Order: sequence, then structure tokens, then C-alpha cells
Amino acid sequence: MWTVPEPPALDPRAEEPKEIAAARKAAEKATAAAAAEGEQR
Repeated sequence: MWTVPEPPALDPRAEEPKEIAAARKAAEKATAAAAAEGEQR
């Protein structure tokens, strides 16, 4: 027996969640730092 309705569908035109944007920005920064460090060697 279902007691909780399923969540609404995601809107494809919606803004990206802030958590995902922050994680992506951190990953890009880390990648850029690693690339810059590799160029210095």
C-alpha cells in the first residue's frame, strides 16, 4: 500500500540546484589547479 505520493517531475528549464553548481565549480577549480601544477613541472 502506497502512503506517500511520488515526487513531482523535474522541470528541465529549471535552474540547476545550488549544491550541484557549487560541486561543479569546486571540481573545475581543482582540475584547473592540477593542470596548472602539471605545466609547472
